[in-house]
Amino acid sequence: SALNAVTTMKLDTLILDWIGTYESTRILTAMRSCEQNAKSTVLAMVKGDREMQAATQAGANFIVYKPMDVDQATRFVRAAYGNMLLQRRRAARVAVDIPVVANVLEKGQVEGRIINLSVRGLAFLCNEEIKVGQELAIAFTLAGIAALVHVTGKVMNVIKADGLTRVGVGFSFVPQNESDVLEQWILDHPPEVPKQSAGFSNGKSGN
Repeated sequence: SALNAVTTMKLDTLILDWIGTYESTRILTAMRSCEQNAKSTVLAMVKGDREMQAATQAGANFIVYKPMDVDQATRFVRAAYGNMLLQRRRAARVAVDIPVVANVLEKGQVEGRIINLSVRGLAFLCNEEIKVGQELAIAFTLAGIAALVHVTGKVMNVIKADGLTRVGVGFSFVPQNESDVLEQWILDHPPEVPKQSAGFSNGKSGN
């Protein structure tokens, strides 16, 4: 169903045929509540001003009146392209191997390695007990850059295997200048971007 798709799939763009305010609003609200699609681009195709207002309030980025012609579609793609690239960059994770010492709240220093990195978070591998919700701070250097990058974050997930703990960390604060350095470094070291999708919905959630 459309409702399932917008909450389980990573979408670059959703083109939503606005049919019935309740169901269409439900789909778009669910999409905006899903972390991976909260900032994805949404085009709503509407019939009138009432639908336009509902779509705008629900979080659509672009509104067109039906039927949409080729010129409108072309303008939409051009306008949305920059946001698509930005969201892909933010979703991408670069594989790294950076030895670090993390300062974990209520635990102290924990030695480990950063094994992947994005502008939003990182994966940290260690052999200590760390729990979801714990806060930590890490300073690290990037290949080819002398300056330290300082990040603070919260443990979002923990996976234990083969005596090691893999910790997923979401950033809560990175100094702006260091965030810019990190984003540019990731841009200069592009990973294989995860498969993305563009979705089309007729405004019905289905079963």
